[in-house]
Amino acid sequence: MKRHTIHTDLFDLARFVDGIVQLWDDPEIAFALVEGKYADFGTLCLGDAADATGDTPLEWLHAGHTLFGQFARRDDDRYTLPGGEVLDVSDVGDEDDTLLDESSTYGFLVRVQGGQLRIESAVLQDSTGECLVTAVDDAGVFEEKMTAFVRSMVRKG
Repeated sequence: MKRHTIHTDLFDLARFVDGIVQLWDDPEIAFALVEGKYADFGTLCLGDAADATGDTPLEWLHAGHTLFGQFARRDDDRYTLPGGEVLDVSDVGDEDDTLLDESSTYGFLVRVQGGQLRIESAVLQDSTGECLVTAVDDAGVFEEKMTAFVRSMVRKG
């Protein structure tokens, strides 16, 4: 999913955030704060500014932070998606470029600025202890489901 920009009035951002938080049961696991190309889970990375930023991903977005929202929760070759759908990737071939290892997860890079929401697919890789976030044009086996999830949040205007 390439980068999309949409006016916040035309997107149900609260429902989008809630859908991902419900998958993880913890907002600080569901969403990571992204600074440059690295992500941190939790607001401790903000130091003294943490209190002013708020306690929820929605508040973090409205405070101007870029977030990475984890779209898929891994359990061996099965991934649970927002809404409870399960995607079995045991039959994905080597020709698929999707990173399906224990240190990688797909999701969304999200930022709100000036009444506009910018959203794009991304992958987070944590193989060295630092969470590297990279935007991707195609999220492989997750692409179709991620696109449908985003489209379901667009309000009919």
